Amino acid sequence: MKTKHLAIAAAALVVSGSAAVAADINATYTDRASFLAAIGASVDFDFESSALSGTASSGAASSIDFGDFAVGSSPAAVKVLGVPAIGASNTTPGGANYMYLDTDIAFTGAVTTFTFDSTLTAFGFNYTSLAPGAGAATITVGSIVTIVPSGSSGFFGFTSDGFASFAFDSSDDSAVGFDDLAWAEAGAVSDVPAPAAAPLLLLGLGGLAALRRRG
Repeated sequence: MKTKHLAIAAAALVVSGSAAVAADINATYTDRASFLAAIGASVDFDFESSALSGTASSGAASSIDFGDFAVGSSPAAVKVLGVPAIGASNTTPGGANYMYLDTDIAFTGAVTTFTFDSTLTAFGFNYTSLAPGAGAATITVGSIVTIVPSGSSGFFGFTSDGFASFAFDSSDDSAVGFDDLAWAEAGAVSDVPAPAAAPLLLLGLGGLAALRRRG
């Protein structure tokens, strides 16, 4: 399920054009609260409304379209499960579903590409059961490759000037859980209603006019 959280800002609303889609990673985060505070406005996505696909031991798909974004992997590894599997699980409070990247081949990971309909400036996710053996899981955006910290569970996020896709390489980890995605779209505006600023602007202009008349 997708929800939008828009940060309140006192600054004027800014309308921007399309952002470049060839930027590198600017900063990384391992704390969700810090990431969300840094990006301000976010789109949140869990997998509670996504159709289940595959099982804990079979049925990996080469790609699944989730609406605003698609996930494709090589070899095939994309699943949506509603039960825990080999340490991976849902992280949404009261939820069940999560995306499970599982090649169904022991000690064989996948390169998974996330492709979005919009240009993003940030992306973050909760992960479970990320434990590559000989290598390290990485995310590639533009020309930058960054290591995702391993662990039974955690959060990883990054910011960039603008991107529409990135690749996650799980190295030799054949089964990783993804859930509670959060991202920021380029050109997103705050939830301060534009009409609410108009009376303040008119009041200021009226005051200036009065001062000129008195002078």
